[in-house]
Amino acid sequence: MPRHLAIGDIYGCFNALRTLWDDVAPKQDDIVITLGDYVNRGPDSNSVLNWLITKSSTHAIHCLRANHEIMMLAARDSETKHAKWLRRFPIPV
Repeated sequence: MPRHLAIGDIYGCFNALRTLWDDVAPKQDDIVITLGDYVNRGPDSNSVLNWLITKSSTHAIHCLRANHEIMMLAARDSETKHAKWLRRFPIPV
């Protein structure tokens, strides 16, 4: 019987996501639901997104969108929202 697994608040923490995945060891028939907030705060949002896309080709992963993704998408369409995005989530130097 497949398990339903939920993962939330990844926040760009790619190493933590991989560690969790390895510890839980989802099987091919398990259903994984990610609850959004994939980006920001952590050091590697890009790797988180790419990894989820790649894993979705081998596992049943359902990625929900949360406020961080909504703000990120809005930032690409408006200079004002982009400036607000950068103030709220500055790029680490």
